[in-house]
Amino acid sequence: MEEKNKMLREFFETKGITQEQLAEKLGVDKAHVNKLISGKKQFGKQTAKKWSDLFGLSYSWLLTGEGKMEASSTEEYPDVPYYLYKDLMERYEAVVRENENLRTRLALLDPSEKRNVG
Repeated sequence: MEEKNKMLREFFETKGITQEQLAEKLGVDKAHVNKLISGKKQFGKQTAKKWSDLFGLSYSWLLTGEGKMEASSTEEYPDVPYYLYKDLMERYEAVVRENENLRTRLALLDPSEKRNVG
C-alpha cells in the first residue's frame, strides 16, 4: 500500500493541488485528507467514489491499490484537475445544446421575423 500512497502524493503534487485544497473541495478537514494520502486511513466506498468522480482516479484502485490508478477512459484528459475538466466539459456541452436549440428555433421562424432577431 505504500506505493499507492506515494502515487497519490505525486498525482496531486504534479497537478499543483495541496492537501488544503483537497480538503476544501471534498468538504473535510486537512487531517482527514492527510490520513488517506499517507495510508493511515483506508478509503471507504463513498470516499473512493467521490475521489473517483472528482479527480478521475480509479474507484477500485483507491480501495485496493491494484490495477491502474486513473480511471480507464478512451479520451485523454488535459493536465488539469479532473473536477475542473469535468465542470468545463459540462458547461461546454450545455452551450452547444443551447446553440442547437436556438438554431432550430431560428430555422422555424418566418423569414420576415428573422430580421427582427438580434
